[in-house]
Amino acid sequence: MDTRQRRNQSKKLNDKEGTLNASQSTMATPVSTASASAVASMVTPLTNEVVSPPLQSTEQSPGIDKSTTGSTKREKFEESVMKSLQTIIDGQLKLRNDMEAFKTDITKSVEYQGLEIKDLQDKTKMIDEDITGVKTKVDNACDRIFQHRKHISDVFYEVNRVERSTRRNNIRIIGYPEHPGENIIAIVDDILISKFGFVQGNVEIERAHRDGKPYRGKGTPRPRHILINLLRFRDKVIILQSWRQALKGESFRVAEDLTKIDLEEKQRWSQDVQELYKRGVKLRFTGGMWRDRQGKLAPFYQRSPEPGGEVGLDESESLFDTKYK
Repeated sequence: MDTRQRRNQSKKLNDKEGTLNASQSTMATPVSTASASAVASMVTPLTNEVVSPPLQSTEQSPGIDKSTTGSTKREKFEESVMKSLQTIIDGQLKLRNDMEAFKTDITKSVEYQGLEIKDLQDKTKMIDEDITGVKTKVDNACDRIFQHRKHISDVFYEVNRVERSTRRNNIRIIGYPEHPGENIIAIVDDILISKFGFVQGNVEIERAHRDGKPYRGKGTPRPRHILINLLRFRDKVIILQSWRQALKGESFRVAEDLTKIDLEEKQRWSQDVQELYKRGVKLRFTGGMWRDRQGKLAPFYQRSPEPGGEVGLDESESLFDTKYK
């Protein structure tokens, strides 16, 4: 190898050593991750190149300025670092703008939700007012219904009282056998004379007939009641007081002609009447109520409501209990 070739190799080696020294001095300062990457990209190709051992030469390479070459590479490195920093700053600015936009969206959403909540509150207030109005109307309607029911109770009481007065002189013969073509007046006269001891002509019968429609079903028919209207109330009292003894051993009996309401009232307390009878307390049903011999109301009426409280009674209580008192 001649002298010129050795000089060229020595020059290349010196240039590479200068580049390595400049890179290492620059990387000694703290830089960001981007700067380190840039330095590595510059160092890697240098370290991978196979370099021949330097040749000893006593001659200086002419025409090479080492300070100018190092300054150029440093400028390029600084430019790369500045670009990386600018990229980071731009990313932070974009993130800040995104956060500001998100904050704006959240603020608008909160404001919208606030308006929605206020609208719901207004609607709830309106509904409460409507409910209050409906409740007032319902209360007024209940008051009117109460008054109407009370009026109906008064009307039923008066109707029942009038009907009871029309039945004042009536009695019923229950269970007397029924035959086609029978003479009811003759049958009643015979019973009153033969069983109750009335003298012919002393008791006068206004009307007498079978009550209800004839039985047309299968099996043994149940005889219809014989409804009797007497001329005098006194005769009715005598018959009702003595029928148990007079008709002893007979298959039929005598009963007072009650209105439907009075009959239901009488039957409703039948068990209580029997219990009191076993204890020696005798009651009679008159004026639509059970009473003792002195005319006082039976003890079981004490739980009945006060007069005027018949509306809204329990189903087991009559609508007319208090009226009859």
